[in-house]
Amino acid sequence: PTLRRATAPTLRRATAPTLRRATALRAAGEGADPREGLEDPDTASLYASLRSRASEVESDGSKTVERWRTGGCTSSVAVASTDWVRRMAYDGGRVAFGTASGGVGACRVGGEPVQGPKLTPAHPRTVDGQDLAPLHGAYDGGGVTALALAGQVCASGGRDGIVKIHRVVGEGSGLALETVATLVVSPDAPISGVALDAAGTSVVACAMDGSVRAFTAGAGDAWVEAWRRSGAPALSVVLDERRSTAVVGTAAGATAYSLLAGE
Repeated sequence: PTLRRATAPTLRRATAPTLRRATALRAAGEGADPREGLEDPDTASLYASLRSRASEVESDGSKTVERWRTGGCTSSVAVASTDWVRRMAYDGGRVAFGTASGGVGACRVGGEPVQGPKLTPAHPRTVDGQDLAPLHGAYDGGGVTALALAGQVCASGGRDGIVKIHRVVGEGSGLALETVATLVVSPDAPISGVALDAAGTSVVACAMDGSVRAFTAGAGDAWVEAWRRSGAPALSVVLDERRSTAVVGTAAGATAYSLLAGE
């Protein structure tokens, strides 16, 4: 009797968890995770969430592979302009675009297509004596040759060697660009590249005669030249804000300039 009294509670404590696990395994069935029956509700919910996310990632990965193999993609029309779109820039769900006639406009992505958006005249369609066919091809058209967008600020460059700063404003249910400043980069050559920092307070532009200019936003809508350089014909410019550097691609290679001093 003493032995039975001593071992009975121990046996019950030892066998109860095993019985619960066996019951959970039977309830789980083939292909299910038996841990679901053993965990508290929060842990079970976590497992379910992780499995759901894993399925989503696997599905997204399969779709990406399929698109790379077939060239397929999902697309929609954001804006139906009345002129040829030659340059585009995207930031934060907004698109700025420049046309062959030298106009600039803006629209939101993801909404209903914008029909005939407002275009702000910014640059001439052509400039006498200029021929950019060797660089862009016979169908590059004229007008806007470079474009950048950062938040509410857009910078456009044209064949007139000028960069214009625009502010994104509301236009009815859509968007438009309002010109606030005009910056001369080169009096004789078209703008080939323009770049804005993320804050939209610094712009660097280059032209095909090798001119490189940097400007910073001043009081109000004023922009002040920070520095200027010249060299081989410039074709493009990008900003590396982490290193405070502007990198200009030229006919002779790439040149890096300090955003602060242009050195």
